[in-house]
Amino acid sequence: MASSKLSKWNLKDLLKKPGDADHEITKLLDLVKKIESYQPQFTPSVSVETFKTMIQLIEQLALESECVKLYSQLWFAEDMQNQQALALKSKLETLGTDMENRLLFFSQTWKRFPEKDAERLIKALPQYAYYLRKLHQYKKYMLSNEEERIINIKDLTGSNTVVTVYEMLTSGFTFDFNGKKITQEELFHYARDPDPKKREGAYKALYAVFQEHSALLGEIYKALALDWNKEFVELRKYSSSIAVRNFGHDIQDSTVETLLNVCKKNQKLFQNYFEIKSKKYKIPFNRYHLYAPPKMSPFKMAYPDAVKLVLDAYQSFSPVFRTGAEKILHEHHIDSEVRKNKSTGAFCAGESPAITPYILLSYTGDLHSINTLAHELGHGIHHLLSSKQNVLYVSAVLPLAETASIFGELLLMDHVKKLNPKLAQELLVLELDGFYGSIGRQAGFVAFEKEAHRMVLEHASTEDLAKQYSKMLKQ
Repeated sequence: MASSKLSKWNLKDLLKKPGDADHEITKLLDLVKKIESYQPQFTPSVSVETFKTMIQLIEQLALESECVKLYSQLWFAEDMQNQQALALKSKLETLGTDMENRLLFFSQTWKRFPEKDAERLIKALPQYAYYLRKLHQYKKYMLSNEEERIINIKDLTGSNTVVTVYEMLTSGFTFDFNGKKITQEELFHYARDPDPKKREGAYKALYAVFQEHSALLGEIYKALALDWNKEFVELRKYSSSIAVRNFGHDIQDSTVETLLNVCKKNQKLFQNYFEIKSKKYKIPFNRYHLYAPPKMSPFKMAYPDAVKLVLDAYQSFSPVFRTGAEKILHEHHIDSEVRKNKSTGAFCAGESPAITPYILLSYTGDLHSINTLAHELGHGIHHLLSSKQNVLYVSAVLPLAETASIFGELLLMDHVKKLNPKLAQELLVLELDGFYGSIGRQAGFVAFEKEAHRMVLEHASTEDLAKQYSKMLKQ
């Protein structure tokens, strides 16, 4: 059976040991040098053969760099206070910036190719068509070569470092709860506890710690928002902060605005749902109890049982899906333990078709944890099924990626409904709570961030931003 013990993941499939990184770096730099050697030939009249060789070398570089880069990121994610992991991550990020700047000539020159010359090469290499066309579309947002180099360095030492500081700070937070110090993931478990006093206590414990660090966290947020606007809106001339994300996702601004307007127009649906939930289960109707479970006695499922349940759910749809999930489990690519200093939340990582994806979650045994397992395995299965694609465009954009993971949640709910109708009702409530989280709540976040980006440009304080968030939340 697939590995079903709570454990750390096995990173040796990426790199046998941290010391092996230097050997991999040498190989990457050799590839960079090979690509650089083609720079004099890279003109609009470049031959198809030469261009194909360049693209294949870039593809090889992307494949080989992903292993060592992902190793450093995952090693750091499993313990964000590990100084050796942080040092390797920083080393690889610096290397990545240096390589990107050395190879900047390719993307910058390609963006400047006349349309007819670009199309000549694209038609000759249809397997790279999406990647090349998308890269060419960025022409209208490109800066000079020197400006691009400076921005790459700025990101390395500026915004990227700020994000790392945020992750290190928040992953180390502990919370006083019931006389014990617990992690954020353990605290979130109590936010869904059947006992209303524990739910309220969990929220208050969370807010107490974040309030203590609010000034620092607020400055981090404002710095990132300001950096985003200065680079993308002022320098690159995107129409707005959100337009940057929309363009990268291949979605029209008008489509996103329509979606947000529809969500706002129908937010009463979620308000009605929470009112019904409050009355049916006699749950207080306020912020502390939004995610209260319908079951009034504690529910806990051992991890091996949860793994079996999720695998069976995927099997009920397609043996191919189960096989994909089992592959991730068999190769020990899931870090499921609850640990201090571990990255908070959950994610599925893997940007290369040659790598079986890795999943991080903190399994606490409640229904939410089981749902998270199904969700992240949905991402992983999607990645495995996409592995026939080229590394240069194998990664799914966020809207598409979340479709696959939420589909996994729905399969779990359908399966449980057949096995245990009573438990299925509880899972349905969890799923409806999740729809609020992934639709209503996320739409609210986007609406707030649009306003926050505007306010940051007007030098709003952290307190101003907090008041605005609270005001919009009450709507």
